[in-house]
Amino acid sequence: MHENDRIRWFHSGLTPQLRTECIVDMNSNDFTSVEALMKFAVGQERRNLVMQQTTLSEKRALVSADDNNSAKEVRFSDNTDKTCYNCHEVGHLAKGCPNKD
Repeated sequence: MHENDRIRWFHSGLTPQLRTECIVDMNSNDFTSVEALMKFAVGQERRNLVMQQTTLSEKRALVSADDNNSAKEVRFSDNTDKTCYNCHEVGHLAKGCPNKD
């Protein structure tokens, strides 16, 4: 099976929400490997779960931090694992990503 076929097969098995979120990567590029798509999908799913569990005030803090274009990491009051949008690693947010370009 070719890599593009593997990508399409994996993508078709995602939930409708993840299927929409995983059309392209964070840089609006098509996925070139199923492993990259899988890693991205896991990060998106973790993000979605965290967002479902966060309180309204925590969501407002995230929006406020984004609006201020602040480089500091927003911490949650609970100990929920956070997944970075930039590198998809757990433990920090994109604002505080040590792997930023």
